[in-house]
Parts: sequence; structure tokens; C-alpha cells
Amino acid sequence: MTVPPVNSNGYRDDNNRASTTIHSIIDGRDHLASDPERVHGLASGSSFHGVDVQACAKALESSAAAFKDWSQTSPQERRHLLLKLSNLLVDRGDEVKAMVEQEIHCSKLWAEINLLDSVALIEESAALVTSEVVNG
Repeated sequence: MTVPPVNSNGYRDDNNRASTTIHSIIDGRDHLASDPERVHGLASGSSFHGVDVQACAKALESSAAAFKDWSQTSPQERRHLLLKLSNLLVDRGDEVKAMVEQEIHCSKLWAEINLLDSVALIEESAALVTSEVVNG
């Protein structure tokens, strides 16, 4: 499938519908599929990029390397980072909800529920990371 080019208004069609390219992030950088077979169009005019075996292996290696750093991070720093993530999601909530609505084609209410549940789970994880019950 060929993804139509972006027009002068920054949209992928002449109806001025918003479009998004959903890509993978590997090593903190956007990874767009080089193989057109891995680019999948959505009804909204957006597209997402799948990965091939090599990119999947690179993502696994990147995750393993990140875990080495994370495993050396103190529980207090982990808690701080998780709460920072939670605050970022809350601060950018409207943007996050719009992405959820577009990506999974859901209602505003369902996007709100997803955001609130995500924030609650991250905050619970932050609390558990420094809990004496969990850490002994």
C-alpha cells in the first residue's frame, strides 16, 4: 500500500483530515520502515510502520542495554522517574487522549479512561518501587 504524500496543509488527503505516522522508537530515535510492505495505512489517512526482523533484534538489544542502566538506578530515582512520567501524561493529557482516540478509534470517554488508568498504574508502580513490603 502506498501512503499518500502530505499536502500543503500538512494532511495526507484533500479533505484536510489529520493524519499521523505511527512509528517505532529504537534507541530513542524514530524508526520508519524502509520496506513499503511494512507501512500500513489506516482509514483516517494515518499510517503505522511495522518492523522487520533486524529492527526487532535492534529493539531487543536496545531494551537490554537500557535495563542494565535501569537495574543500577536506586528505588528513589525510579520512583522519581515514574512520577515524572505520570506528571507528563497529566500535563499533556489532551494530546495523549487525542492520540488514543485516533490510534484505536475510540470515544473521548474511552480515551479519558485509558489516560486515567495509565496514570494510576504508573503512580502505583512508583509507590511500590519504594515500598518496604515489596523490597523487604
